[in-house]
Amino acid sequence: MKKMFALMAVCAVAAFGLPQVMAADAPAAPKTTKARPLPFHGEVKAVDATAKTFTLGEHTYTVTSKTVISKAGTPGVFDDIKAGVSVTGSYRKGEGDKLEVSTLKIGKPEGDKKPKS
Repeated sequence: MKKMFALMAVCAVAAFGLPQVMAADAPAAPKTTKARPLPFHGEVKAVDATAKTFTLGEHTYTVTSKTVISKAGTPGVFDDIKAGVSVTGSYRKGEGDKLEVSTLKIGKPEGDKKPKS
């Protein structure tokens, strides 16, 4: 009976204790979570068609091939971005701390329309 109890104790330690010890020795995998997009809005100060960038305030945003552009609810293109136009959207920090635009809506949001008197 004592031998059986000792055998069960050894099996329990092997089954429950050994995997935890091995997991503690294994290096943790690095987290590769993407930063979530950050919002922006304002009036465009300047546009650089060659670099595909536009400036709002003191920040310069880069339009990429993955950027989704819309104007008045329809698909838009980079050439729709003009100085003085209101824009809203979201961006992520890319390589070299570039502010890469994820989404871009050109024109004032629907809720900003003034009622006619």
